[in-house]
Amino acid sequence: SAEIMFLFDRLLDVLAAVAAALLVLIMFSVGADVILRSTIGHSLTWSLEFSEHAFLGILFLGMPWLAREKGHVAVELVTETLPANLKKPLARFIAFICACLLAFLAWWASKLALQDYAMDVKTIGIHPIPRYILPAVVSFGLLLTSLTYLRETLFPARYGPSTTSGPVA
Repeated sequence: SAEIMFLFDRLLDVLAAVAAALLVLIMFSVGADVILRSTIGHSLTWSLEFSEHAFLGILFLGMPWLAREKGHVAVELVTETLPANLKKPLARFIAFICACLLAFLAWWASKLALQDYAMDVKTIGIHPIPRYILPAVVSFGLLLTSLTYLRETLFPARYGPSTTSGPVA
């Protein structure tokens, strides 16, 4: 229904904002770490590990939004040469294949998250965290991206993939 699609889009917007906020936090933590190390000889011990984990969050929380906005790289060398009547069906087929592959990868990542949770595995580092959090974020992002491509497949008139190339900004 339209309400579910609206809520799904708002979720993608919120996750993209979280990804952007993580990028800003990385910038400030690394900047503060450099300043503290240069001025008083001590660093923020958590800064590097936070940055590593935050980059994973940026990637997998921002990916569904990027897919919805069609901001990803698309190689259209072959599809540009196809007749117009084949472009849209092929684009829907490709979106369906992407949805299936992403759903499989989300399932796989969720299996790893559950296994890490059951075994109480921690990350290796100065400030270890439960490792299941990382594959859980990966699984969540992959699942939402899969749903984004599935939506393109099921509702092509409203959410379908573009079949024309726009200018590169």
